This record gives sequence, structure tokens and C-alpha cells, in this order.
Amino acid sequence: MTLNRRLDKIEKSLTPKQAVILWLQSTAQYRNMLEYVQYLKDLPASEAPLYKITKKVSQSIREAMKGQPQREVEQAVYRAERDVYFLIDLRNQVNGYVATEERIWNLMFVALEGNLRAIRRENHYQFRLSNLTSLYSHEIPYPVDGETAGAVSAAICNHVTTWDQLQEDNTLEEWFCQYLLDHGKKEIPEGAYTWVDGKFKPNVTPENEKDVRALFKDDIEFERFKAGEDYTNLWATVKDADYTAHYDQMVSATHKLVDSGKVQKDSIIYMETVPIPFLQCATLVEGEWLDRYVMVLAEAGAMLADTNYQIQETNDHHPLAWPRFIDERGEEIDRKEIQSLCLRADRHLKKFPGRTKEIDGRTYINFGDYCSWRGRRVKGDLSAFVSEGFLTISWDAWVDSRRGKSELAGVPVERMGCYVQEHDYLLCPDGTEEQLKRRDYFLNITGKKESPKAVEETAFWKEMAGTLLLNLHGFRLAVTTIEQRYFDGEEIMFSDVVKSLADLERYTEELITEFNGRVAKRPEEKLDLAFLRTIADKTVTGRVSYLVDMAKAEALDALGENRAAVELVGKHLL
Repeated sequence: MTLNRRLDKIEKSLTPKQAVILWLQSTAQYRNMLEYVQYLKDLPASEAPLYKITKKVSQSIREAMKGQPQREVEQAVYRAERDVYFLIDLRNQVNGYVATEERIWNLMFVALEGNLRAIRRENHYQFRLSNLTSLYSHEIPYPVDGETAGAVSAAICNHVTTWDQLQEDNTLEEWFCQYLLDHGKKEIPEGAYTWVDGKFKPNVTPENEKDVRALFKDDIEFERFKAGEDYTNLWATVKDADYTAHYDQMVSATHKLVDSGKVQKDSIIYMETVPIPFLQCATLVEGEWLDRYVMVLAEAGAMLADTNYQIQETNDHHPLAWPRFIDERGEEIDRKEIQSLCLRADRHLKKFPGRTKEIDGRTYINFGDYCSWRGRRVKGDLSAFVSEGFLTISWDAWVDSRRGKSELAGVPVERMGCYVQEHDYLLCPDGTEEQLKRRDYFLNITGKKESPKAVEETAFWKEMAGTLLLNLHGFRLAVTTIEQRYFDGEEIMFSDVVKSLADLERYTEELITEFNGRVAKRPEEKLDLAFLRTIADKTVTGRVSYLVDMAKAEALDALGENRAAVELVGKHLL
């Protein structure tokens, strides 16, 4: 039905709002401003919506107020015409505003999308550099002096795999899982499950349901998985009870092997004050003897802690690399001062009154006697930091002796080895200073920190993304408020615009989600979508006030009340 025919049916009792809403409903057939303008351009002036609606409303009021004082009739007509002008201007104001701002918002989105790609490329480059630094720092032999080299060599020979480490590294579980794979067991693929607060949760979707169902024996077992009642160990063909029972047998067999003496028991003590990470877990040889040089390092580290030096990590991730020690002025103490502390610790340890023992040409001190020594610098209950395990070299010897048939509870097991080997360090008889300088220089080249420009670009991206989402979300809420308040909920924007704005808001949120998940490194660096929406909610009143006042000003200006119109506009120019 055409606009003319619908307007002809406006009842005399319709209010200005009802007349405008009826006109709005007639324009719903036009998807965008272009289609609507093409319709309007062929209309004669007498058929223009504003003219025709005000004329119809005025006629209706005059007919309804026949016999009343002329002044009152004209005032009522004026108010009705002003209301019609206002409502139509308000609709035009909203559509005109979005026509201007949408171009800007789309440009902002395009810029955000492109800049996010650039930031991700830069982050990937920095990540590769960081990984390269970590790789180099592990692979390039670390320069050590003669005493450190001797202690490291002894630590490799006496390396202990503790029961806690065996569990934390998932060594037995990896062997067990490989055993299951070798026997044709089927894993539940990623995407078919999630972990929420550390708890297993099935994630069967219409997209993956067919493939996941095919892994299970029958529908009953599949439903048990979907309900989270079984298969939480992520094997579709191994029930949880069977998995746990077999794995526990493997763990028990490992303990029995060590208890039998075929693999030698041993223990370690963890000493945080030792500045070399690899030597912090010192083996208690024969259950009671500590390498004296390791204890020199432990005493020196304790002295550093007592003088309030702060430890600062470096980009050298080698297990033999020393950290940096920073004094109260924020300055790094040099190697000479550290060497001086080590000499003082060595002199102090010469006062140790307890038992000592030579083992393989090295001096060891008795752990129990050291704990009883009042003069020790490493304080606390050291026995609380002792962990039990087995000698790694003894395990490897047992595996080798089985000639490829080493199994525990039917599961093949392998050599473990020490994670530090003889080739991981370089003996420097003439001192390590020059070699360490060269190493630091090389690692600093490959491991450059994030540039100030990159930090600035990321901060700008966050600001622009937040601004765009605030505008999109705030404008949408403002339009909804206007529609409910002034048009009884009738849609006042063209359908194409409504869809494009909804898509733009959704795409912007997806960009922010991508930034949070793939760029932001820490929680405080992420953009909080819920918080942004809350801020946008608080801007609605101001946005509505601006659009309404602009529409009122246009209506007043059209009716000759120029001063009142200027005053309304002026409120928003301050």
C-alpha cells in the first residue's frame, strides 16, 4: 500500500505521535536512505510526508475543536504541528547522525583490524626472537670456572630423579599414553572437551558430534562421556577405572623396582640460596653427604640475601646461568664482588666443625652435622626440603641391562638421563669474564625487549577499540531509548543500517576478544568488554539528550522560534 493511500486513512482521533508512527510503518518497506530518497524525489511538495502529516493533523484538530475560541484552536494546532515536526526531525536526526558517524566507525574498524594484524605480526616476531634466545641460551655451552665445572660434573653423575619430579614431569604418564596408542586405543580429540576451574567438561557440538560418537563403542558409552561420568582421562576406548588401575600398577612397579635395590635409592635437598639453578637440588650422596663447593655457593647466596640484594632474572635461561643481583640503589653488583663473597663463604665454611669425606676426588660435608652447626649461614629446617627418589644413572643402567625389554606393569619404559650434560658447559681455566660478556652481547641482540613504539601502538589500539565499542554500544542504547520513549518502540532506523551497526558492534567485540586472547600477555592488559558496556550505559542519557535537543531545535527553527532553537543548540556547544 502506498504512503498516500495509508495517510488518507489516518483517523481524525490520531495524535501527532500516532500519525508519525503510522507514517514510520509505511516507510519500513525501504531498506536504506537511498531507496527512501529515490521515492521522495518524485513526490510533489503537497505529498511530502512532513507537509501531509501536519496538514492532516491540523485538519483533524480544527474539526474536533469546532466552536471553541479561535486562539485556543490555533494554539492546539501549533502544538500538534510542533510535535509532528519534532518527531519527524528526531527520526531524521538519528538517521542523519548515523549516516555521518557510520563512515567514521567503519574507518575506525578497518584501521583496528589492520593494526591488530600488524601488532600480532610484531608480537609473533618478538616471540620468535624470545624463543630463539631461549634456544641459544640452552644450546650454547655456558662458560664456567674449574670449581663450578667440577661441581656440575659431580652433580650430573649423582643426579637424582625425585618421586615428585617424576609426577610433575608426567614421565610415567607419557610412557603409559604411548603404550595405549601403540595398542590401538583412541584419544578424545581437542575441541570435544574443555577444562573449567580445573574440572573436565565434555564439549559435544553439532559440528563434532558425529566424529566424537564414532570413537565410542556404543551410544551408552557416548552418553556417559557427554554426561561427564567417565572417560575424563581423554581416552574414548579406556574407561577411567581401567586407566587408573593400570597406571597405578605402573607407579607401584616403579617403587618396587627401586625398593628392590635394582635401581639405587637416593635423595636431594633443595637450597634456594644456591645462585646456580641446576645446583639448587643438591644430591645427598649416600644419603648424607653434600658437595662442599655447592655449600660454598649456598652460603654466599645466603650472605647476599642478608645484605638485601634483590635477585633479577636475565634473558639467559641456561640451567647454569647466574641471575643478576641488584643493590638498594638499583645497581647490579659486579662479578668481582660476587667472587669476593664466595671467598668469604669459603673461609667461613673452613670453620665447619663437622665431618667431611672425600668422594671421587671431591670434598663433601655431612648434612646432619651441617644442620647442627650454629654457625651456618643457610638457616631454617633444612630437613624439610629433602626429597626422596632414585639415582638417575642407576635407572638408565637398569634400562640398558634389559636390552630393549624394560617394562613396568607391561608398559615399556625408557632412559631418563640428566637434563644437563657434559657438553652443556665450557670450562674456562683463565676465567669466565670475557666469555660471559660475549654471551650476554649475543643474547641481547636476539632477545630485544618490546620497543617503546610497539607499547605505544598497542596502547593506542586499546584506546581506539574501546572508543569505537563505546560509541556503537552507546548509540544503539540511545536509539532504543528514543524509540521506546517517543515512538512506542517503533523502529526509526532503516533495516540495512540496523543490521550493519549490529554487525559492526559484533565484529568489534570479536576483535577485542582476539586481542585479549592472542596479544594481551597479562590480565591487566586486556580490555574488559563488560566494563566497556557499563561505561557505555552511563553515556546513554547524554546521547539521548543531544539527539532530542537537536531535533527540538530544528522543529523550533522551522516554526520561527529561532532564539529558542539557538539556546537548545548552545547547551551542547559548551
